[in-house]
Amino acid sequence: MTRLRGRLLAVLAAAGLFGSVLTASVLTAGAAVAAPRAEDNGVAALSPAQIAERARAAVKTITSVHVKGEVPSGTEKIALDLKISGSEGATGTMTVGGNKVSILRIGTSAYFQGDRAFWAQFGGNAAANLFEGKWMRTTTEDPNFKDLVSLTDATQLMDAVLSGVSAASKGRTQQIDGQPAIELIGGDGSLFIATTGEPYPLLLRSSAAGGGELAFTEYNQPVTLTAPPADQVIDLNQLGGN
Repeated sequence: MTRLRGRLLAVLAAAGLFGSVLTASVLTAGAAVAAPRAEDNGVAALSPAQIAERARAAVKTITSVHVKGEVPSGTEKIALDLKISGSEGATGTMTVGGNKVSILRIGTSAYFQGDRAFWAQFGGNAAANLFEGKWMRTTTEDPNFKDLVSLTDATQLMDAVLSGVSAASKGRTQQIDGQPAIELIGGDGSLFIATTGEPYPLLLRSSAAGGGELAFTEYNQPVTLTAPPADQVIDLNQLGGN
């Protein structure tokens, strides 16, 4: 069990399941749209720094956001599909190398669930038989998992998305899933900010080889976070090792 726990930690870390995915890759990706609104919010006429200031003020008040898309990580892409409830936590999935891992954070409790293919690849058939359908539980205080918060906290996520925007140049206004947005162009890609309604980030698109983009949708929509049944949970500490 000690060896299996170590391999699990290594796989999750290598998959970029933690904040490194966000800080190293998310700024090279892209995001989609909130519900269209007719009123012009005036940001298209502002400088990149002013647009960033308006966007930061807007996202400070959001209660939730849905993040979906792909970000480059080395030679492959990581697919994310997360619904984030403020700072409370998030629920969704991450797919790396064809292996899907379900993610759930509620406060300081973090849960992960791999499908049978995941366990078979990284732990063999014995692990697949043992852990299929089970959730692995740890806490964000575990040094191997604490950075997960930066990926599943709406404020920290948006801080990362908007970092560096002040130094960007301004592109043209474009339609992002039917909503007008102003493009801010940086060294790693483009960030699109809504020009109607609240100036939320709508699209973050990579200019790196292979591209990639993330969609930020469903701002301020309810997100339900429910812990798995106790009989479906295995504490990582029970696997032994450090």
